[in-house]
Amino acid sequence: MIPAPSTSELRFRRILRWYARQPLRPGRSHLKRLARWVWGPQRLREVYPGLLMQLDLRIFDQTKLHYFAEECEPALQWLVHHLLPVGGTFVDVGANAGFFGLIALHYREARACFVEPHPSCAAGIRTSLTANGFTDRAFVFECAAAAQEGRCRFETQSDSGATYHVLADESPGRQVIDVQQRPLAALLKEAGFPRVDFLKVDAEGQDLQALHGLGDWLAPERIPCLHVEADHEAGAISELLAGRCYVPIGTQNAGYPDYCARSKRCGEFPALACDVATSRNKIWIQRDSAHHAFLVRWSELHRRWMQR
Repeated sequence: MIPAPSTSELRFRRILRWYARQPLRPGRSHLKRLARWVWGPQRLREVYPGLLMQLDLRIFDQTKLHYFAEECEPALQWLVHHLLPVGGTFVDVGANAGFFGLIALHYREARACFVEPHPSCAAGIRTSLTANGFTDRAFVFECAAAAQEGRCRFETQSDSGATYHVLADESPGRQVIDVQQRPLAALLKEAGFPRVDFLKVDAEGQDLQALHGLGDWLAPERIPCLHVEADHEAGAISELLAGRCYVPIGTQNAGYPDYCARSKRCGEFPALACDVATSRNKIWIQRDSAHHAFLVRWSELHRRWMQR
């Protein structure tokens, strides 16, 4: 069992967070390396009050989650808090360490489904679920989301140590394994979800295939909200979702210092709503729905605020 965070480790985290906000902060990376040496790279760590995650501090993205979780895609965090109903269903395709699904479980008391083909990431999600007591409300599928059943080659270690891909070619010099791929419709049936209140898709180039795997599920009455990070095939993804009666609203991630400064002044700054044409991250919803009216109102507030 990976040990839980100690009092001394939590105290050090608070000190480092304070230090990172100072005008001059030389040696911050050295302090992080010291912490990793003292407490070990892999531990259960508290990312938000009462929310534990198994993290590997050798990976940059997971280190950031430990020390500055509020900086990790604040727009998407805001959307989960505001668009996912309490007790609803959340599906995370390309879950990585499972951060957003754990937020849904912790703050919205949701049921969640994690789809993650990387073996160590999937194992970490299971450890996090057990540590928080969420196992009765969550499913972990260790596979890649695709349009149909099959097998695929999956990169297990990238240069950044944070982003992994399903490989379409025989690129040499990569650490790869053979993984199962399954359509999302089959996974949702296995989980017993009658509908999905919020679907997040960030499959690192496999996003279009993952959406095709939904089949008849891809309709606003069954999945009212989708957040898609379209790094690849953005045009085809937009055409598919528009054809299923979804409309997009772009999202953006403000820099954390700016985010905090504006939050203190306007109460609840959404870090949301930029020009759809320039945004690779979009929330797709049904036109003229309650969600649509809510986000349009926030979008206008955001636009006016940024022009001040």
